[in-house]
Amino acid sequence: MPRLWFINKNQDELVQLQRDRFYFNWREGPNRSQYSTYDEIYRKFSQHWTLYREFLAEMGIGLAIRECELTYVNHISHEAGWTAMSDIDKVMGRMTWQSSKDGFLPAPRSVNWQALFDLPADKGRLSIKLQPAFRGEKKEQILLFELSAKGIGSDRSDKGVDDWFETAHEWIVKGFEELTDRDVQRSVWGKER
Repeated sequence: MPRLWFINKNQDELVQLQRDRFYFNWREGPNRSQYSTYDEIYRKFSQHWTLYREFLAEMGIGLAIRECELTYVNHISHEAGWTAMSDIDKVMGRMTWQSSKDGFLPAPRSVNWQALFDLPADKGRLSIKLQPAFRGEKKEQILLFELSAKGIGSDRSDKGVDDWFETAHEWIVKGFEELTDRDVQRSVWGKER
């Protein structure tokens, strides 16, 4: 099967099918859709996933879940308080560049950061990446902050998959909160607590 995309009218939801993959994506569409919550997105994913499994069952095609994935991609613009790569600590409190008077290296022109964490109960891993990128036709410089959980654990039942996504969501949210500056969380992303 070739890769197939099904995009909704607002162009902010995408179902992608491949021979061995089923993806449901929410993205900022051209109409600048309001940010959807995890619960809203997961409900829609579950609806599409159920329809797809029912279709496979009708066709007599088996299904074996090998891995699940939940990914958040965050575009961090200059409005978050950074202007150069040496300012990353203003947004990402735990990531800093400290030049010294005696140091040889100047502030970096670019930074790529990646870390990998194990999820509990052998449920997989959480990958966190930060790198510079450019957005839109105007090529606005941004930081691309991606948190991606992959895995499944031993329980591949419907409940096991739901539990896996809950664990993945918790780790992504708490990882985001731990790595980003709290003042920026409030002022840029509207975090209340």
